[in-house]
This record gives sequence, C-alpha cells and structure tokens, in this order.
Amino acid sequence: MNDLKGILTRINERGLKAGGAISSSVIDQLRKYRQKLSIFFGSVTALLLVALVCVCYYLMKHPEQISHAKAVASVIGVGTGGVVGILSRIWKEWSQTTLLLILIEGAPEAEVTALIEKLIKGL
Repeated sequence: MNDLKGILTRINERGLKAGGAISSSVIDQLRKYRQKLSIFFGSVTALLLVALVCVCYYLMKHPEQISHAKAVASVIGVGTGGVVGILSRIWKEWSQTTLLLILIEGAPEAEVTALIEKLIKGL
C-alpha cells in the first residue's frame, strides 16, 4: 500500500491506536510521498523522451526500411499513449496529495482526523 489511500489508512489506524496526535506525522508522510511522486514523474517523463529520441534517430537513419518504420512508429505510438496514461495517474495522485497538505497544514487535530476518514471512504 504505497498509494495515497494506503498512507491515509495506516495513519488513521495508528492514530486510533495512539489516541490522536497525528497531524505532524500526516504532514511528514504526505510530503515524503509527494516528493517520491515528483521524482517518479520526472523519471518516467525523461525515459519517455529518451525513448522517443532513440526511435526518431532510428527512423532517420534507416528510411529505406518502410516496414520497420511502420512497425516502430505504431509501437512507439501505443507505448507513448500508455506512458501518458501513467503520467496522468501520477499527476492526479500528486495534486491530491498537495491539496491535502494545504488543507491540513493549519487545521486542528479533530478536523484532520475527520478529513482523513472521509478521504479514505472516497478514495
């Protein structure tokens, strides 16, 4: 459980066992998760760009092989679509985490706990 819902579930369970006082723990874990998402997003984007550059270079070096060019172009098109889908999911998680950090930054403990419980049900 390394997604946002998993983090919130663990925080909620630990908060119930510890009797509250979870705000600082929530903020620290969400900041770390947001940083991981940022690094992952950048890595996937860089990998996509490198793959596209390599395919373009291959297609430019071997223009006489039309059958290879068509196959490579279709594979890279499907692959790029899949990677863009992954990037959109990463972006969604990142933006939800950032919004949650903004909402709980100065909120009282009771509001943080209620917000976490609602989010767990919604995610």
